Order: sequence, then C-alpha cells, then structure tokens
Amino acid sequence: MTHEEIEQLMDDYSLYLLKLAYVYVKNRQSAEDIVQEVFVQLYEQRNYKEQGKIKSYLSTLVVNRSKNYLSSWSYRMMHLKETYIERSINEKDELITNEERKLIGEAIFKLPLKYREVLFFHYYEDLKTAQMAEIMNVPESTVKTRLVKARKLLKDKLPQNDWEVLSHE
Repeated sequence: MTHEEIEQLMDDYSLYLLKLAYVYVKNRQSAEDIVQEVFVQLYEQRNYKEQGKIKSYLSTLVVNRSKNYLSSWSYRMMHLKETYIERSINEKDELITNEERKLIGEAIFKLPLKYREVLFFHYYEDLKTAQMAEIMNVPESTVKTRLVKARKLLKDKLPQNDWEVLSHE
C-alpha cells in the first residue's frame, strides 16, 4: 500500500476504529493509541494485498489490539491504581466533608436563635434575603444585618480552615 492509500484509509476509518477501540478500553487516549498502532502496522506491511474488505481487516486488528491491551500487565496495574486512588480520594473527601459539616453544625447550634435561623435559611434553604424577611416577618435590612453578625460569630467559633469552606459556599 502506498502512503496516500493509507492516509485515505485513515480519513475514512479513523473515527469508526476509534469508537470500536473505545468500546473495549473505555479510555479515549488508549483507544487513540490502539488505532494509531493499527495504522502503523498497516504501513509497515507494505506488501499487504487486500483479500477482502479492508474495514473488516482493520476492525479485527483493532479488536485484537484492544483485547491485548486489556490483558496487559500495564493496563491491569493502571486500572488498579486508578480504582484505588479514586476510592481513597472519595472516602477521604467524604470523611472530611462529614467532619466539617459536623463541626459547622455544632458551631451553628451554639449561636442564638435569630442568627441560627438566618444561617439555616441562607445556607441550607438557599433563600434570598427578601424571602427570609418575609418568613421571619422582619425588614430585609434586619435579615442582612443578622446574616453579617451570624457569619462573624460563626467565624469566631470555627477553626480557620472550616470557616474558609463555609465562606466559599
């Protein structure tokens, strides 16, 4: 096959072969590598004589490379590491988040009721100051003042890094 013929095959079948490889490996970069390796192999086989449909030949090469990739040691190690790292990050994040929420909740419950309610409405119910004013039957300016005061009191009760989490919400 000539260089031009291989380029034409790449134009015609690359997307199809990429999708095929992705079905197996579930990773775009790995699928792209497999398709590239198939075309390199085809290029190196300059004496290839088309005996049937080239699409089915390329598909067979991609499927076989994909299966080889999935059974390779490097894939299994990479997959194991990704799974372990993802699980440990999620578990750690969940533990940290739960602990932070617990500390914030405890600190909020130590505040006087008028400050607890504005924090609850603002952070947990996601209400606007006008809505809070209507529910609490106070002027909107009072709600704003209480919210500022509640944040200040809460900041004094929380460790620095927990306050930073709350202030970014």
